[in-house]
Amino acid sequence: MANLTIRNLSKSYGAVRALDNVSLTVKEGKLAAVLGPSGSGKSTLVRAIAGFVRCDSGEILLDNRNITHEKPELRNTAMVFQNYALWPHMTIYQNIAYGLKLRKKSPEEIREKVQWALELVDLQGLEDRYPKQTSGGQQQRVALARALVVDPEILLLDEPLSNLDAKIRYRLRFEIKKLQKRLNITTIYITHDQEEALSIADQVILLNNGQIQQEDDPESIYSSPNNPFVAEFLGASNVITADILEDDQGLYVLLGGARLPVPRGKKPHDKVSIIMRADEVSQDREALGDSSFYTLKGRISEQMYLGAKRRYEVATGEGHTLLVDLEKRLPTDADIELYIHRDKLYIY
Repeated sequence: MANLTIRNLSKSYGAVRALDNVSLTVKEGKLAAVLGPSGSGKSTLVRAIAGFVRCDSGEILLDNRNITHEKPELRNTAMVFQNYALWPHMTIYQNIAYGLKLRKKSPEEIREKVQWALELVDLQGLEDRYPKQTSGGQQQRVALARALVVDPEILLLDEPLSNLDAKIRYRLRFEIKKLQKRLNITTIYITHDQEEALSIADQVILLNNGQIQQEDDPESIYSSPNNPFVAEFLGASNVITADILEDDQGLYVLLGGARLPVPRGKKPHDKVSIIMRADEVSQDREALGDSSFYTLKGRISEQMYLGAKRRYEVATGEGHTLLVDLEKRLPTDADIELYIHRDKLYIY
């Protein structure tokens, strides 16, 4: 296993800057989820680590070994692709053994390692089947076994569950997490699914337009976003543009009748972004205890049933619309009073 260090990595495709001076560190045995929208640079980053993309500048290091210009087969990394890339004319056994044969391992060693890998991903008894004779979840496990059987220093997963249905995807994400911890293998996990990233990662790296917007542990990056993009991307968020107002008491922003503070350096009539997550608003004032909170008032205009909760659209007196997730069933057109911790409402 190894520490992964990336320093000032950049890659352009014509006028498009896929990676823009990216630097990060993933410690040995940790699972880092690289998250972001389509076109953010996620796949370019993981393919650069694997050696399939040659970057314009920067360095990639495994521990103290610079692998920036090494060929893919010399890097001792292993990659699981989105479509699994299994050989259709090979059996499960042959697919898993393929990398070992390329490394010229003995037949006995190949048999031992393939058997170990089959047991690791719970595919014993399926080794003589072909990929088309297995389910999508089983194919994903074959691809994972093929990657792990060569004892890589870094495991690279490029949206490995995106082709599976929701129920299988939910189950396999935890199987991957348990397997990764059992093997203590440094792992880069590419995904566009924020729930997936937050649920399995030790470290979340959020990319947009080729740049790291924030890098932190899952709880910190969710609860303390450092810019509007992070706050909006992680969670069902309200993003409201409001004007800065001024009276005898100074500058303020108005939302749901609540007077909100203004970031430093702003002037009257400037605009700010107010961001609040739908699931961090409450109807229960007492549940907030003695903490400082804002009181927001409005009227329910629409609602949607989500199972355990309902999502309400709440129209405020200033003409804004808030999305709010609540357990209680309320009538449309009802007036409502909502409460939110001051540190859960972000103003940029």
